[in-house]
Amino acid sequence: MDYWRKSPRAKHFRTMLRARMESLNLTETTLADRLGTSQTAVSNALTGQTRFDVFRTERYCDALEWPVEEFLHEYETTAPGVAGPIASDDEPASDQHDAPETDWAYTDPEESRRAEQLGKILRRLREHAGPDGGSLRQQVLADALGRSQSAITKAEHATRALTIVELEAFAWHLGSSLTAVYRQLRREAPRSTRDGS
Repeated sequence: MDYWRKSPRAKHFRTMLRARMESLNLTETTLADRLGTSQTAVSNALTGQTRFDVFRTERYCDALEWPVEEFLHEYETTAPGVAGPIASDDEPASDQHDAPETDWAYTDPEESRRAEQLGKILRRLREHAGPDGGSLRQQVLADALGRSQSAITKAEHATRALTIVELEAFAWHLGSSLTAVYRQLRREAPRSTRDGS
């Protein structure tokens, strides 16, 4: 999880959330009330102790009165660097990312349903991202991302959640964007009314 705390893009993501809180004059406690969670959970999220996937991002954007697509677009266009390999000097690429203790799977049925569709979207993108529009092998994508092939398989089958930084890197390496992937997810697996859609 070090890359989620330390990567400049992840830090920028959290900075954007904090700036929005300040613009709305929200404290961590007030935001926690809006989210239906604790102030400690919000503090952990804003300091990088808690990873943000697309679904947690949706919840925070809702609480911050910020359209998710608008937030993601602003993040993509203002974050430092590019959405390249995920691994850093602090976290070398290896199979350790796929150890059971580091996997981060979906437990909520609604998120699981939508995560399965997200995996299908990523798989379709990969199947058309290779040379001449053909399939890009999982291992090639894994190498580009600094991950193991099993991490790609798990992401495509929704047995491993992806942080926003990982999802952005996936999209970027597949010739797409985080915002475009999210837009596709909203079309193919809309949020249920209980999620605020």
